[in-house]
Amino acid sequence: MINVAINGFGRIGRAVTRLLCEGAEDHGLRLVAVNDPMPIDLAAHLLRHDTTYGPCHSSVDFKTDQLQVAGEKISYFRNPVLQSLDWQRSEPHLLIESSGQYHHSDQLSPVIRGGLKKILTASPIRGKIDATISFGVNHQQLATDMSLVSNASCTTNCLATVLQPLVERWSIVSGTITSIHATTADQNLQDGPHADYRLARSAIQSIVPTKTGATDALGLVMPQLANRFEGWVMRVPTLNVSALEVTLQFVKPASAEEVNETLLAASNQQLAGILSVVDEPLVSVDFLQHPASAIVDLQMTKQTGNLIKLLAWYDNEWGFANRLVDTSCYWGQLQ
Repeated sequence: MINVAINGFGRIGRAVTRLLCEGAEDHGLRLVAVNDPMPIDLAAHLLRHDTTYGPCHSSVDFKTDQLQVAGEKISYFRNPVLQSLDWQRSEPHLLIESSGQYHHSDQLSPVIRGGLKKILTASPIRGKIDATISFGVNHQQLATDMSLVSNASCTTNCLATVLQPLVERWSIVSGTITSIHATTADQNLQDGPHADYRLARSAIQSIVPTKTGATDALGLVMPQLANRFEGWVMRVPTLNVSALEVTLQFVKPASAEEVNETLLAASNQQLAGILSVVDEPLVSVDFLQHPASAIVDLQMTKQTGNLIKLLAWYDNEWGFANRLVDTSCYWGQLQ
């Protein structure tokens, strides 16, 4: 078993906890520690009761410094300074950093020097890191001597998963994306202070356009597509599940039927479980708790000249949490 710790018990941290505690034997991973500043009784309550996903299917209890989930005993820390945390009582082999507070490798280097050998971040990160991974697309790059790896973002994972089978068959000149993304915790319920003036506005009242880092991260995951994509995000007032609109310019025309056939084949073969397709007139709520990185809506694929327009759905929390588990498992088991 690979011992895993989680730093940050927010949306992604709790989703990963559910996955690990309800199916750890399937992954070879054991959750041994959580670090978050919130009181342990609140952490247990939020894990037990979830507005988006409903009640936790496993038993959840707690003691003074220990969560108990599905019978597993998980050490609970409330240390705001990650590099000063003493991991000896739980001895994790790998840390999933999902707090969103660390944006540069220099902030996490002291943690590695302090004894943790592997850190997987649940967001893109600047500075010197070993790899940016989208599982199913480039996870084979992982190596035992790597210590700091980014799992990119939910949108990057969706985009790279859709593009992977297409670039194997056609040359892509350029592309644009629009992520129609559910609200996230960095938005305000009411108008209030925010570095991004648009995100300063109420998340429950407006569609909010803002920037995305997915196009930059795509170049790290798929270097052959670096600097070929631009786009933005439209934050919409829903709790969860997002959609990615992708427009591609191919060197030579490809029909919508050919593109759909290629994506369908990949979903049944090399990207099974990571890429999925749907051929029904569905809406976002129908993909709640879907484990794939991307679910292509085959009915929405359109072609005009050398342009192809696609729509892919993704549960921006659950799908991404599944990829964190997949990456942790693959990286942790490398010999």
